Parts: sequence; structure tokens; C-alpha cells
Amino acid sequence: MSLITDILTEKRSAQSDLSNPQQWLLELFGGRESKAGVRINADIALQVSAVFACVNWIARTISALPLHLYKRTDHGKDKAINHSIYWLLHQLPNHETTAFDFWLMLLVNHLLCPEAYAYIERDGGGFITALWNVPSSKVKKYRNTATKEYYYGVTDDEGHEFKVYPENMLVLRNMRFSSKDASIDPVQIAREALGLSVALEEYGARYFSNGANPSGIVEVQGKLSDQAFEAFKKDFREKYAGVANTSKVLFLEQGSKYQKISNTPEESQALDSRRHQVVEIARFFGNVPLHKILDLSRSTNNNIEHQAIEAVQDCLTPYMVQIEQEISRSLLLPRERTRYFAKFSVAGLLRGDMVARKDFYNTMLQNAVYSPNDVLEFEDMNTYEGGDMHMANGNMVPVELIAELAKARAKKIGGDNGNAGGNGAANNSK
Repeated sequence: MSLITDILTEKRSAQSDLSNPQQWLLELFGGRESKAGVRINADIALQVSAVFACVNWIARTISALPLHLYKRTDHGKDKAINHSIYWLLHQLPNHETTAFDFWLMLLVNHLLCPEAYAYIERDGGGFITALWNVPSSKVKKYRNTATKEYYYGVTDDEGHEFKVYPENMLVLRNMRFSSKDASIDPVQIAREALGLSVALEEYGARYFSNGANPSGIVEVQGKLSDQAFEAFKKDFREKYAGVANTSKVLFLEQGSKYQKISNTPEESQALDSRRHQVVEIARFFGNVPLHKILDLSRSTNNNIEHQAIEAVQDCLTPYMVQIEQEISRSLLLPRERTRYFAKFSVAGLLRGDMVARKDFYNTMLQNAVYSPNDVLEFEDMNTYEGGDMHMANGNMVPVELIAELAKARAKKIGGDNGNAGGNGAANNSK
């Protein structure tokens, strides 16, 4: 069941109204409240800088990668550019959306919601003609109690709900305990970490906007009239409150004494707590490398390249595999799945610096693993005629000629030995 269904069925016995709302009603309309006293939903979560950085990096990085549909061949694979969905995946899912924008929107919903959706548009013959993004908030899942089959209710821009069957919906699901359970809401799982981050950010904002530096207690000899007290407060705030007045010298009149009682943010470890929350949030999004969200405190020039490779392997790869497999499930016919498959090209993300790439390419070329055109494609350069030939060894001999050269050399050596033996026999006979 969905989160909304769980709330309504499990907590429907609780009496609630607008004057005395129960927790389940607050959860339904505004997200659940964290222990830090902050209500969390997807919109609020995205306002946390670390969350925005994680979502932005994952979604944009994957969306920028080339996504191709391949056909399996005897020698490996070829791009299936003649297949009807190739250009939908690679370039233009529909006449209003580029491939980059389409995957970006789908991934943002996937990272912040239990499930992400795209509507599959088909023509009268059942062939796919377009893919359309559907916001997760506009989709509800229903199950027929008699047939046990499920379908989706999608609300359009005018507020009308229409039925969509599973075969016409591309779906990216988050973690589930079983195939019958609703996907876990990632924002609610990270609710406490996000709530603390929001609370710390609000604390810092209020500290600098409302706090007076220095701050503490002002002791005044005697009793101030109401008018004098209001005048003192106004004068004090104008001269000493806010960031612009930080560290100003404090002047007091009429024998007043100031006593500092509060700590600075550094002394109260608020800044350290905010740094720790960045790490916590990065964990929730699949171990996002901290240097990718501009936290370089743990990065050095020696390990930054290895961290970039780990970012692809440990963080991005699971998201990409999920998309590739969902494309196979929802966009390919059963008979096509053994011949066609979708694959992101991550070669550009795994490339090292120029020296490392040169040494790697030389090794792969000399061992006949890559052809010159393979290297040119990796470097986004034009190929040339004849560049598909694989060559081996230091002399860069074409693979096709190695066997022939070896046979010719063996034949030549054998012939020389035979001639020598014959000549020797003739001489001895003389």
C-alpha cells in the first residue's frame, strides 16, 4: 500500500479536525515531523543545500551520459539506430522534451519520491511514439480487489484523473520489502537527518539576523520606565544586532553592566554539526562522494581521481543499471529482449588525466584489444577509413596478418634447413 493508504487505514480511528489535528493528518498534507521539530517533505528537503547538491549531481551527471540501444551481434554489439525507440532514448523522447531534460526530471522524482514515472504513448498499432514525464505527486496506484491486478490513476493539469495500465508506464522504484509493498519514501527515511539539517540552517540564519554580538545580560541599576526600556531596546538592536554590527564595541549608560552568557556558533559546535550532516545526507543518496558536492575536506590531489572512479562504480552505476533494466522491461517486446539492450556510455567519466589515458591506450592498442577508431571514439574524435583494424606487438602488425606471417616465417626456416641438408649430402657424395 502507498504511504497515504497506510496513514488512512492504520490511523483512521484517530479523531482529528483543523482545530485539533492529529499527527496522521499533519503527515498527510505537510510531511512528517522530525524529532528536531521540523516538518519534512520533498520540497523542504530540496531546500537543504547538501540534498540539492546530491540530487543535482546524480541527476545531471546521468542525464548527460549518452544512452544507446544496442543490438547483439556475432562480434559483440552494434547501435540499433533503426529501432523505433533508439532516438526516443538517445535524443528526443517527445516533441517538447530533450533526452537530457527527460532523464533529469525522471531522476529528480526518483531521488526524492518513492517512485518515478513516465507515460508511454503508443499509436494504433501499439508502437511506442513518445515518452512523457509524469510527476510522482500526480500518480496514485490502485489494485482491483477481484483480479488482484493494479493500475495507475494519473491526474492531468486540469485535475482530471485517467487510468493508465502498467504496460504504458515506465517506473523507477525505490527500495521495497516485497513486490507487493509500496516503495520506501527516501525523504521520510532520511527525515531525522534532514530535520536536523534544516534546524541547524534555521538556527544559523536566526543567529545572524536576530542575534546581537556580543550577547548576554544587561544589568541596569534601578528600574527603567516602560518608555526608557523601549528606547534602550531599540537603540541596542540598531547599534549591535545583525551581521553588520558584529564585534562592535558595546557602550552602556547609567551604570549598566553587560555579562556574556551565550556561546558562539563555533563554541556550541553548530558548524561542526552542519558539516557532519553533509556526510549523513551523502550516505542517504548512495554514498555520493563529498568532493562532488564541494566538500573537499577529505580530498587530496593524490586520491581525487580514484574518488571520481569510485563515484561512478559505487554511486551512479546502480541508478544506471536500474534505468537500463526498466527500459528492457517496459519498452521492449519479450522477443526483443534477447537481441536488444540499452546501455549508458560511461567511458568519459572513467577517463584519467592525459598521461594516464596515453599509457592505457598504448597498452590496449599493442595488445589488439582496441583499434585506433575505438580510441578516437573514446576521445570524441572522428574516425578514419581503415582505423577499425586491430594490431598487435611493438611493430603494430595487423592481427589478420600475424598468423600468415608466422606461417611464412616457419616455411622459410624449414625450406632453408632442407636446402642446407640437401647440399651437404651432395657434397659428401662427391
